[in-house]
Amino acid sequence: FGLVTHDCKQTKKRYGEIGFTLLEVLLALTLTGLLLLLLSPALFNMDRFLFRTNTTAEQSRMQRLLYRRLAATLDNVYHYPFFDGNFPPFTGDERGFTVLTQSEEGLAQTEYLLQGGELQITSFYYERDEPQEKEETVILANRLVNPYFAYLDETSGVWRSVWDEKDYPRLVRLITGLRFESGDEYDLVPVVIPLRIGQR
Repeated sequence: FGLVTHDCKQTKKRYGEIGFTLLEVLLALTLTGLLLLLLSPALFNMDRFLFRTNTTAEQSRMQRLLYRRLAATLDNVYHYPFFDGNFPPFTGDERGFTVLTQSEEGLAQTEYLLQGGELQITSFYYERDEPQEKEETVILANRLVNPYFAYLDETSGVWRSVWDEKDYPRLVRLITGLRFESGDEYDLVPVVIPLRIGQR
């Protein structure tokens, strides 16, 4: 018994009192609360910064996608000089346009069509060896807000919402916005593509 008592006294002297007082706990909680209060604006600003960064990245991605696809189509327009009805001319309205294009896969009638918030691209390929047409449809973008096309008449310098002339328009313009999954809507920079073929 004497040895056990001696060991307990030695342990108390070596380690002191173990635990925290109520005053120490309250002081630690107060300091933690003040630290969180000071850091909360920084955390809120960081959250807003990350949201804006993601929003800007999504806008830029959609902007590049629309520009590159429209440019790839309109840079490959095939100018059919005859009006014999074998191939349709360039026609368009606010909901889209139809144009004859030439690519590695051959001659195709390409149609851009806006349906609600979607932009669909449909290509009808004219096969030389086969009489039937091969159709491909791609949804280029969705969640578009109030999209519409317009066409610049080079002669008058006026943007038209309907194009049914024999000549090609000088410019094709797409104006739209983008709706994010959060429900927020942002306007995109208008996409304007020149047609370098069929100009006088």
